[in-house]
Amino acid sequence: MALSGDARTLPVFHTAPHPLRRATARRRLSMHVVNHAHLPHLHVGSELCIPAADRSRGITGFEVWVRTLDAGAQTAALRHDGELVVLALAGGGKLLLDGGPQRFHAPCTLLIPAGHQFRIVNQASTPLQLVWVFTAAPVPWDCAAGS
Repeated sequence: MALSGDARTLPVFHTAPHPLRRATARRRLSMHVVNHAHLPHLHVGSELCIPAADRSRGITGFEVWVRTLDAGAQTAALRHDGELVVLALAGGGKLLLDGGPQRFHAPCTLLIPAGHQFRIVNQASTPLQLVWVFTAAPVPWDCAAGS
């Protein structure tokens, strides 16, 4: 073993990588950075929605959307069948979950149970910046109630 300041190096052993390590390395190489400027920017009322990670990018188990609510704006009444986590990055507002308000201010995480009606309201004078992560896309409450 070389001591500090010793110029000798330890021997290097060359072995074939384990098959699992090869697959992991291959997956890491296929990952890439997605510039949000190149993504579709969907305007729904006074809300900007950007699909950051979805099936169009090869993600199948969940989706990630960046959403921005203008000051005083709110989402439609929604419901979803899967897991939904909303990260509030900037701003503040209230989560209306089954009609009851829960106030929040960024940074925080909103955990919304499956099957519940909800709405997010921006009560600040600045845009509310959110990141939505879900396993089943939220649908408008009136569509969900009819199914």
